[in-house]
Amino acid sequence: MHISHTTPDQVGEILAQYERESEKIEERQTTLRHQQLQAIEEQIEEELKSTSNPINRQLTLQATIGLFAPTAGDVTISIVYGEL
Repeated sequence: MHISHTTPDQVGEILAQYERESEKIEERQTTLRHQQLQAIEEQIEEELKSTSNPINRQLTLQATIGLFAPTAGDVTISIVYGEL
């Protein structure tokens, strides 16, 4: 379609066609977003189930490390974790 091949009386139909097609695209985008959100919600649910399992209790533990030194410099921190 090119403007030189379009008559003024065709403009209305072209715009109507554009609106119909854009509605289809918007519906498809909405469907895809809904599917993505549903998949993410399922992943969150699975993750919550796995972290609430008593065996994985250590996944909810936290640690805070504070470093104090008289001078600035490079620091290497090694964290070792495991069952006690």
